[in-house]
Amino acid sequence: ANDEIITEIRLPRWPAGRRWGFQEFSRRRGDFAMAAAALFYDLDGEGRATNAHVGVIGVGDRPRRLSTVEAVLNGQRIDTGIIAKAEAATSAAVDPQDDIHASAAYRRALVGTMVERALLRAIA
Repeated sequence: ANDEIITEIRLPRWPAGRRWGFQEFSRRRGDFAMAAAALFYDLDGEGRATNAHVGVIGVGDRPRRLSTVEAVLNGQRIDTGIIAKAEAATSAAVDPQDDIHASAAYRRALVGTMVERALLRAIA
């Protein structure tokens, strides 16, 4: 209500096998990101990704969750081959617009690279 204030937020602990990554690109430190990717996935008992979540910004008028990229990751061991497929699926799943900062083609390639780097961070 208008006369209330949040004083605490409790979030559940992440599972021990959860992997995550975040990458963003901006022209200068502190600028808004031209493209960014945030992701996480859990590992099953055989080292395969489950429950993958992939979100991107900078390629539309709002953040987007990429279920097609999540489908590429789920059930797979995350290695360089799967990462390359996820990067390609990311670029294919977005339809950015040209603007004064970058062309649509540049943003499409850039967000794919951000997903690639976030996945490399997650497996490190």
